[in-house]
Amino acid sequence: MMKNRGTGGVRGVEITAAVLVTAAVSGLAAPALAHDMMFVGRTSTGKLTIFIEDGILPNMMVPSIFPEYPGWIQPEFGFETIGEDVPEYNLYTISSQSNVVLKLVASDPGVYLQKPQFAGPLGIGETYTFGNPYFHLHPIWTIDDVEIGRVYAMTFVLQDTSGQYADSNPFTLTFGCTPCPADFDLSAFVDLDDFIEFVAAFIDGDDRADFDGSGFVDTDDFDAFVRAFEAGC
Repeated sequence: MMKNRGTGGVRGVEITAAVLVTAAVSGLAAPALAHDMMFVGRTSTGKLTIFIEDGILPNMMVPSIFPEYPGWIQPEFGFETIGEDVPEYNLYTISSQSNVVLKLVASDPGVYLQKPQFAGPLGIGETYTFGNPYFHLHPIWTIDDVEIGRVYAMTFVLQDTSGQYADSNPFTLTFGCTPCPADFDLSAFVDLDDFIEFVAAFIDGDDRADFDGSGFVDTDDFDAFVRAFEAGC
């Protein structure tokens, strides 16, 4: 029998950012450095490089509550100067006299790195200044209107305007949002509409209602969905 568990416990959806990072750091494994930061350093040959800790993914993107940044926002994913040499990973500290900037070389439409002081999104060929080490920065990443399941890519190069270090290899950050399981209608919110749409699919025997992935639409799927719905995200 289907259980009528009600519609209590509805919460705003928590969107998980599937942020896939490709960094041109030859042969790097993943030392434990920090969970939500990308680390800036240099190679032994004097080339700027970036290191992204294994396990930094997934990050999180949420609907923005700030009028300056409509759409979706991620303010925690940031950049930090490496604090000490890690020779086994060909990762070394950089001079306090260097002046590091992040240059945007390519970007999919709709995803942005915002300039400081609400100055608008960074354009292709423009730079975001990190400055002299030590720096620890959390830029604002935004997406205008997330298409659930789509991946948005941005490609950057690190440069040193003081001329001490060569440019880094290009590295690509990709952003995409996937809903929590109870967001059945992919609206980015868990609400009564999700419950209604699931029930309709369940009654019709729609494959989408195979919530537990068993290959059958049955009461186990209904119970599993209700539990996820009540839990929110």
